[in-house]
Parts: sequence; structure tokens; C-alpha cells
Amino acid sequence: MSILNYNNIPKPEQIKERLENDGYIICNNVIEKKIFDKVQKYWIDRFNELKLKKLKKYDRNFIFRLGEENFSVKSINKNDYRYKIQEFLWNDIEAVTKDIVIEMHQFCNLTKDLYKNRGLQFTDSQNALSLSVNYYPPEKGYLSPHKDTPDFILWMIFTLTFKGQDFDEGGLYLIDKKGNKIDISEKLTPGSILFFNGSYLHGVDKIKSKKNIGYLSVFPFPINFYNQTTIPKSVKIFMKVYDKVVSII
Repeated sequence: MSILNYNNIPKPEQIKERLENDGYIICNNVIEKKIFDKVQKYWIDRFNELKLKKLKKYDRNFIFRLGEENFSVKSINKNDYRYKIQEFLWNDIEAVTKDIVIEMHQFCNLTKDLYKNRGLQFTDSQNALSLSVNYYPPEKGYLSPHKDTPDFILWMIFTLTFKGQDFDEGGLYLIDKKGNKIDISEKLTPGSILFFNGSYLHGVDKIKSKKNIGYLSVFPFPINFYNQTTIPKSVKIFMKVYDKVVSII
């Protein structure tokens, strides 16, 4: 049984053309309210429970080891202020969130003319789905304008906090082909899904909130991983020596 309401989402073959022309698509009422409310509460509580000041700084990396542990980090520099949780299919992920991002990932695969379950089955492609959850805290959270790549790149995102409800100013924006700044956060509503072309200039304006709630978003994040054939021989030898020493101690 599907979680996403595909009646409110364009067909995969229509997505890319619209994103290349407009940069984004917002589809409302894609996630049922009862399901959305459960996921929203879980992640807001999860970030509230994190000891944010004690988180390690994020060492940005797009290649991981198979079996990598889930992690919570902070990214604080002149271009970026946010907290991030990244989780992997081989570890525990909140069940409903996991089901949603798997469906989103499968739909993205179809939109990109890829095998539907690419990244869900561990193969020689060394590609896997992970979950990325980003929180931009009030009064500090922002992301400088940037392009993820000069070419077309598809992101499929759902937001858990909303402008005008949870925070008052700031949020996600996009610069269109005419140079107009589009306030994406202002257009999103609970249960909506955002398709986003990362090759457009975009960022997150500093969050301001009377309720002390930041901007929180969730999306499937495809990764590449090292396996036994791609780990350098010298690293394998070091790992074996390390394991031997640990077992002796």
C-alpha cells in the first residue's frame, strides 16, 4: 500500500521538463495528515532532545562505508549554519519516515529513468539510499546561495515546519531564470512534497521565529559507499592489524 498520494504528483516523465523550466514543483496533500503529524512530532522531539552544542562538526563527505553508523552533526561556518541527522537503511530508522523516503526515492529513480529500486538493493553500483534531515535553528540557521551542480539535479523534499506557522521569517528560496527570488518556504503546507532542481541558485535565509522553532526538512539522499573491492589494500591491512591488536588487548 502506498503512503504517497500519487494523484497529486505529476507523472515521472513530466517532472524533469518542468524542473528545468521552473526550478521547482510543489505538490500539496501528498502525505496524509495523520501520517504527517506522527512524523513531524517524532523529528521535532528528536532535535529537541539532541545536545546541539556538543555535536561534532560536519566533515562533508559523499562516500561512506557499507555499514556506516547513523550520525548527528552540526555545520557551522560562514556559508552554513544547521544541524544534520543522517541515517542509513542498514541501521534503525523511524519506521514511517523510512517508508516515506523509500517511496520518494523510488519515484525519483523513475523520474531519472533509473531502475526503481536502485539504491535499495546493494549491488556493484555501490549506490545506496540514506535519510537526510536538516534543521536550521531560529536566529542562527541559514544557507548561503549556491548551486549543487551546474547540471540538472533532482531533489524531492518534504518539510516539517512552516513559514507563518512555526517560524516567521527566512527559509528556503530559489532564484529563477529571470533572476527573481522565489520564497519556496512561503508556499509549502503540511503534507506537501517539493521537487527541486539543485542546479538553480538557492539557499536558506536566516530563520526568525517567535515560537523558537526553526526550519526542518527531510529528504532521501543517495550515497556511494566503499566495499571490499574499493577499499585500498593498505587500508585493509591496517584494519586487520588493528583488529588483531584489539583482540589481544
